[in-house]
Amino acid sequence: MAASLKGLRVTSIERGSPAFRAGLRKGDRIAAVAGEPVSDELELRFFSAQVYVPLRYFRGRALRETVARRREGEELGVVVARRPVKKCANACLFCFVDQMPEGLRRSLYIKDEDYRYSFTNGNYITLSRTGPEELEHIALLGLSPLYISVHATIPSVRARLLGSSRAFDIMRQMRFLAEHGIRFHTQIVVCPGINDGVALKKTIADLLSFKEDLLSIAVVPVGLTRHRVTPLAPVTRSIALRLCAEAGRVGDAQVKAQGRRVVFCADELFIKAGLPIPVKSYYEDYPQIENGVGLARQLMEQWRELKKSIKANRTLQGSAKARVLSGAYLSITSVSASSFVIRILRELESFFPGIEIKTAVVPNDFFGRTVTVAGLLSAKDVMHAVKTLGGGRRYTAVFLPDVMFNANGVTLDGFSPRRIERRLNMKVNVISTLSQILEIVRGKQ
Repeated sequence: MAASLKGLRVTSIERGSPAFRAGLRKGDRIAAVAGEPVSDELELRFFSAQVYVPLRYFRGRALRETVARRREGEELGVVVARRPVKKCANACLFCFVDQMPEGLRRSLYIKDEDYRYSFTNGNYITLSRTGPEELEHIALLGLSPLYISVHATIPSVRARLLGSSRAFDIMRQMRFLAEHGIRFHTQIVVCPGINDGVALKKTIADLLSFKEDLLSIAVVPVGLTRHRVTPLAPVTRSIALRLCAEAGRVGDAQVKAQGRRVVFCADELFIKAGLPIPVKSYYEDYPQIENGVGLARQLMEQWRELKKSIKANRTLQGSAKARVLSGAYLSITSVSASSFVIRILRELESFFPGIEIKTAVVPNDFFGRTVTVAGLLSAKDVMHAVKTLGGGRRYTAVFLPDVMFNANGVTLDGFSPRRIERRLNMKVNVISTLSQILEIVRGKQ
């Protein structure tokens, strides 16, 4: 991978680190490490993974050379400027970014197609414009596992979905990766009438041919908002039933033959189909949890363990009663999670007579009522729900699901928990586990 002539700019350096001891300083530009040109942080870390690290760098226009010596467990000690994110050049029929309204955080409109972030963050990429040189680079750095959006392995179907006839042959790309030790998680976003039916069966069969190099397949329903322009058929109850049955048959056969399941349906499909959420063993080690596969089961397992703990500790339960006798709380949930959340919180109430936990099921007016997951709830919809579904009452606290917020603690429409709190004039708690709710109603938080 060719490096910039000016190299990687050092934005900060740890005093006393190997790079600092070798003479590097903030503002220098690293051109090569161990004789290899570097163009991003992953290359820098890969080529510097040795005791003696030859470095070639620019200070101003002068090219210099030095050797950094790393003690056991030491990092090189430099932070470099990030290379711009590689943008997606597809025009996918189902692209969620294209279905978003104006006025959201700028970062939400970035269509990422960067294998670096697939490896480091689990972002899904299509590999549609990832050529042989980049594939070789992925193999050289050992960037495994990757997260790959396959959608269809029939070239004409995949081209239609991606809105591009220039996409590389995905099966050939994945074969190359597998041959070079790169394993992958995959996803299939199902668009009815396009990549379901025969196309879906072939896609799954093709992916299963990779055997141990294939870590998982997530079958996910297409997400449609009220802002989309091009019509696209939704996944209906009958289609969801068929998808769950097809994926279930393949998965069950795998378990019998290989002792593990790699084909999973998103929770949303089971909910749409009106089917019970599968048992814990169905999800193996939850390889697709970030893709909405197993969140409901994980929530139910959390409650099962927490309930056992409450029952086993009657003294704790008694002190909690006294402490929160008049507490009234409002829990916010999405449509898709509502049946599980309502049932669990009613049970929790029964252990602590005197407290009240009301659940507000928030319809998504921001994106449209067809969007039902908690991760796409806006602060505006939530605040409206608190004022209307909450009955206009003041609550001891309002519980918000943590998936509403990004890593910086901000909602899709730019609200922090504190800003929501000020607007509601009520205490707001961001909840990631059920045990947090228990601690709050017991007065421990």
